Amino acid sequence: LTIAWRARIQLALMQQRTNTMSSDDALRLVEEAVAALTPIGDDAGLAIAWQLAGQVQNLLGGMDELRAVMQRALGHARRAGNVRLETESVFWIGQSAFFGNRSLSQSMNICSDLVDAAQTPLQRAHARFWLAAIRGVSGELSDARLELEEARRTYHELGLETLRSGTAMACALVELHAGDPVLAEEILREGDAVLEAAGEKGFRCTLLAYLGEALYQQGRYEEAERVVAESEAISSPEDAVNLLLLATLKARLFARRRDYVRAEQAAREALAAAADSKFRFALEDALMGLAEILLLAGRGAEARRPTQQALELYE
Repeated sequence: LTIAWRARIQLALMQQRTNTMSSDDALRLVEEAVAALTPIGDDAGLAIAWQLAGQVQNLLGGMDELRAVMQRALGHARRAGNVRLETESVFWIGQSAFFGNRSLSQSMNICSDLVDAAQTPLQRAHARFWLAAIRGVSGELSDARLELEEARRTYHELGLETLRSGTAMACALVELHAGDPVLAEEILREGDAVLEAAGEKGFRCTLLAYLGEALYQQGRYEEAERVVAESEAISSPEDAVNLLLLATLKARLFARRRDYVRAEQAAREALAAAADSKFRFALEDALMGLAEILLLAGRGAEARRPTQQALELYE
């Protein structure tokens, strides 16, 4: 019974990552697995089940929910004495802290606790990676870059190339916020080559969205449009985070083509979606996207309000 359930959940995890299982189906499977495995005390199986629930929340952009279910997975993994499952949970808790819509100081505390509790080199690498990424977007660039590269070197040494490539998006986001889209592009293209060769889609679609942003910030608008189209082609229709990133970017690209009416409509739709998002910087970036479009359309006075709102949120 336990082996069969674990196999079903592992298959579902792979299907989630390749966009071949819906979130509803995955969550139903989690519910069934928890009901079956709890009475027999299969902590390892329960850890995997909650990790599947976490992948669904990650797809839907529920960062608080992601952290909550991964904490449950971590508890079961520790009771089972399964270091691999424990380590997997640590990574996703760290990601939820980085991408979650909490203050940076709160997110740093979460990751600092993970560093203190780390029992293996890989757990330590996960915790230090996300702590460094948070420090990077807060402006502590020099130390953050060194820590990020050290963690990713650990991934490489352990042969975790898909994971190393997937973390390129966090590294690139640090560089985008530091005002270096050229370096961000370099990091993203390296990661994309590995993920494309592996046939991976879950990480890659969002990585491409950030690549589109890096190209946009360099004024390479036609290239950005092609990358956006490629990202859309492999994105799950349930990938709330990626669709929001793309929507904000596409609105600004419309403006660069001087299609201001379409650009503003798209930007306001993205802003409405971002208002409900639990993803870091989603609302702020959507506000700044609208402000940029208004400025390009020659409506600078109207751009002041969304800019001020964004500034307050960033602060």
